[in-house]
Amino acid sequence: MRAVSLPPYLYKSTMPNIYQRDKQSKILRENGSRWCGPAAISNTLVYLAKRYFQMLVPPIGNMSELEAQAKLIETLATHMKTNDEVGTDPINLVEGLEKYVRERGYKIKAKWRGNPKAREENLPTPMWIMNGIIGTSNAVLNIGGYEFNQKRGEYRRLDGHYLTVAGFSLANSKLITHDTARGGKRGIKDCTLEKIDGDNFAKDHEISAQPAEGFYKLHSIYLPNTKMDFAIIDGAVVFEVAKK
Repeated sequence: MRAVSLPPYLYKSTMPNIYQRDKQSKILRENGSRWCGPAAISNTLVYLAKRYFQMLVPPIGNMSELEAQAKLIETLATHMKTNDEVGTDPINLVEGLEKYVRERGYKIKAKWRGNPKAREENLPTPMWIMNGIIGTSNAVLNIGGYEFNQKRGEYRRLDGHYLTVAGFSLANSKLITHDTARGGKRGIKDCTLEKIDGDNFAKDHEISAQPAEGFYKLHSIYLPNTKMDFAIIDGAVVFEVAKK
């Protein structure tokens, strides 16, 4: 992704924020509980289709916009191999996104940062994320909800989630996120970024303990579990769509 001079403030006000479990949609009502990855990506694709690339999303015909986006999410969930129990693996999310965009007749450049097996390498920094939403480029965050053990100085990941990045405030070091777990206006948050200067991520299954230094906490977002003390940006995908 090309580096550009960032404005002090940017907000893509027409970026949708679908509720991934909207009861008005049979598709989402029955299947949407773990579809945060496809839902977060769908927000960006609908935004791009309305402003730049009309055929990026199939014509809605007689469907409502809600049902059309729900069908898009369903298609993305299939492409991304989304699991109804554990959600969407980041690699599958990126590969599924690339497959979908190419099937719609467009080019895509996508870059993932944040490797859980080597967390200290290739970190998703705020400047990289902010630069990644300029123009026809967009970003989606993979965040973890963490419990913090102060005595051990250790963050233990309890669950993960995806958020659409819709804007930023450069001066205040904030990201504006759209959260499909809440949907609509109540899921739009100005999230303050806080860099972690020490401590560690706890061992997680086959992933060994890793330094947390250099990662960022994301404040003000909805945490569904009372045991979660912090949201941390584990990774992010930045992607840009273009005509062939």
